Parts: sequence; C-alpha cells; structure tokens
Amino acid sequence: MDFLPLDQIAAIFGLTVREDRVAGGVIVSANGQQVTLSAGQPLVSMNGRFVSLAGPVNRQGSTWSVPADFLSRAVGPIVGQRIEVRKGS
Repeated sequence: MDFLPLDQIAAIFGLTVREDRVAGGVIVSANGQQVTLSAGQPLVSMNGRFVSLAGPVNRQGSTWSVPADFLSRAVGPIVGQRIEVRKGS
C-alpha cells in the first residue's frame, strides 16, 4: 500500500492543515469543507460523514501520512475536482 505525506498533499492542493490536540488528530480543510483524520484509523470524517480508506492514517512525530486513496476519496471532494490515483508501472 502506498502512503503519501500529508504536508506535500496540502502544498499541492492548497489545503489548510491544523492539528487538533484535543481529538489527537488533524483537520484538513478547503473551500469551507473539512476532513478530520485520526492516527491509526482507516476512516476519516468528511463534513460529518465517515469515509473509509484503504489503510490507516499514520503519524510519526510531527509527520502525517495517508493512504494514496485519500486523494480520490477525501481531497477530490473538498477541492471540487475528480482525482484518480493510478499505480505506477
């Protein structure tokens, strides 16, 4: 399974990322919409509904990484574009 660094995804798509210390997670937002991620969970909350991912969200120190399908399942909907993830050959 491929994991991608959340900070790089945020830079590419212009997302705002802020840590939610109370919930022990991170909130990603764009266009007035938000996605809440928790370390070790294969689910994210997007605008109040749960969306499953191919694997758990990971955190190592201050670095967060997400499964590649986070792009199509969460980032695409909040930025208003279709994002298709394909495995490299």
